[in-house]
This record gives sequence, C-alpha cells and structure tokens, in this order.
Amino acid sequence: MIKNNFKVFDVVKSNSGHDKNYLYIVIKVEDKFVYLANGKNKKLENLKKKNYRHINLVGIKNENSKNVLKNLKLCVKLENSRLIETLKIIKGELNV
Repeated sequence: MIKNNFKVFDVVKSNSGHDKNYLYIVIKVEDKFVYLANGKNKKLENLKKKNYRHINLVGIKNENSKNVLKNLKLCVKLENSRLIETLKIIKGELNV
C-alpha cells in the first residue's frame, strides 16, 4: 500500500481529471485524500477533494518561490488572494 506523504502547504500538480496540470496548495490531509485550493476555481471555502494518487508534488528549487511559500505559511489569516499570488509566482518560475 502506498502511503500519503503530503503535508499542508505542499504545492502539487494534478495529474488526472478535468483539472489535469493545475497547480494547487494542500490545505488538509487525510488517509486517502487531500484537500486542495488555488484561490481561483477552488477556493478555501470550497476545497477540491482529490485522491492523493492523482496528484504529484511539485519540487520547489527556486529561492524566490521558497520564500513566497514560506511567507504564505506564516500568514495569520489564509486568503484566496494569497494563494493566487503564491501560485502565480511559482508557476512563472516553473514555466508550467
């Protein structure tokens, strides 16, 4: 059995479904599922429930992207606009 190793605030990419290739941020983790948001079509008020086998972890190597993600983790109140900004920067640097 494959184990779900995702953590809250991981950046992931969908690899199946109608949202294939979309970037998301993990908001909540359960045994078989993760709950995702990107601030646009999947907001914090309506999280995307996805089987963890249908997403891949995005490797963040760029220092700027790491800092932006770190700042997101430090937010007192998580907002959709912050998710959008963070993913926009990461997507731009990944050339996705």
